[in-house]
Amino acid sequence: MAALVLLTLLMHMLAAPIQGFWGMSGLLVYLVSLLGLGVVLLNHAILQTHSEIARGWLGLAGGSVMWFVILLSEKIGGAQIPGPTVLLLLVVIGLVSAILWKSVFPIGIKFFVLSMFLAAVARLWITSQQLLAPAWPLLNSTLVVSGYVALAALVLILVWMITLSKERTQRLWAALWGWFWALQALSVFLGRPL
Repeated sequence: MAALVLLTLLMHMLAAPIQGFWGMSGLLVYLVSLLGLGVVLLNHAILQTHSEIARGWLGLAGGSVMWFVILLSEKIGGAQIPGPTVLLLLVVIGLVSAILWKSVFPIGIKFFVLSMFLAAVARLWITSQQLLAPAWPLLNSTLVVSGYVALAALVLILVWMITLSKERTQRLWAALWGWFWALQALSVFLGRPL
């Protein structure tokens, strides 16, 4: 879980110096490089030569990299996330994934899809609260409360991982949910969605 949070923070922190030094063309090269990395990670997440746990971790890493590619393309192209088109796309992807989840998806694809979906939900939740806070002052306090709720959920997940989890796959699922709550907490307390 800590590796996913560090990977997410690293990708976000590298974007500003790249843009400052090389401009938008540098960001485009960064985006294409991350897109290639995400595809390689996704490919390895479905290969049967790796263990189930390794495929899960590769799927998690690939999903987080691909989500950042989507965010970076928003910055380069000027699209609005969350926007009505993105919300509709999330609903369609969520429904198709729910249908294919049990019978078709191997574990690497499950982690890939769920990590992208959870990152989108975290971004949507934080962004919508930040956009509506000026109109409704009550939402400003709920944003801070949601940050503390995310921290509490993160602590509960860590406690569960340490004390109650018995299998590595359980810890992998817990790491995914811990990353989700860490994204929300970091987004609230850093003041910008990740």
